[in-house]
Amino acid sequence: MGFICLIFIALIGVGIISYNNKTNNPTVVKTITDFNNAIKNNSYVNINSDDIYTLDIIENKGRSPSGSTDRKYISHYFILIEFDEKFLISKISPDDYDKLSSTKGPYTLKGQLHTFNDDDLIVIKEYLTTIDVSDYNIDLSFYLSYYSPSADLWGYLFIAFIFFSGILPITVFSMNKNNSLKDLIKYYNCDEHIILKEIDEDLKAPNLFIEEYLIITENYIIINYRSIISAFPLKALISVETTTKFGFTTFFKRFNYLALTFSYGKHYPMIFKKQSSITKIEKYLSSILMK
Repeated sequence: MGFICLIFIALIGVGIISYNNKTNNPTVVKTITDFNNAIKNNSYVNINSDDIYTLDIIENKGRSPSGSTDRKYISHYFILIEFDEKFLISKISPDDYDKLSSTKGPYTLKGQLHTFNDDDLIVIKEYLTTIDVSDYNIDLSFYLSYYSPSADLWGYLFIAFIFFSGILPITVFSMNKNNSLKDLIKYYNCDEHIILKEIDEDLKAPNLFIEEYLIITENYIIINYRSIISAFPLKALISVETTTKFGFTTFFKRFNYLALTFSYGKHYPMIFKKQSSITKIEKYLSSILMK
């Protein structure tokens, strides 16, 4: 658990450091030399430009209608900025484009320098052939991806939250299971070899109840989850509870929990992929408890 928390804190720390560095110590690009150094060092840059020039090129969102100019389908505008008698293309979001367009220069653009992908480069070159750019020294090797340092911070926070909320339930689950053999030794007050031999014999019996990673034998509830094998005395089971919890993983995801409580004071939550699995297990164990 400590290691998980350490990674969580480290992700947040990296995000804060990245935010502070990009906010307080960006690479200011004024000359071609500055530009080349920023590319070499993969730096977050600030570029001042007296004017911005809107190109009649937009980038649509992934599933939007091809060529749509509807704002809700636009992910980026392409603009030209000037520094040291050189013109650089910048890719900018609609909201940031509106902010720049509504103000007067000089403008400060910030972000990261990237190479064009082949599709973008083809579109840009075709567009430039339709307008007179003979007097413009336009760099087509790189473009400025305009974004604020806060975007990086929120990105790290989001990753940290996904990591913590996704890993924590599994970690708690695994920690509980690692103590199961010790609990069995205390419960039966005998050597672990005797317990393991009985479990092995139980597993050879016919008509085992098996659902996902849970196996119920004549004497044990056995769990084989991600290389962690645990066993619990069936006769010590006193209650079966089911619940549903939510957590952020890649998407907002629902976790189906089954919790077993035993007479020696242990409570074991388990996560199952299917609600139907929990229903079957609950029904089977309830029938045993009623005997």
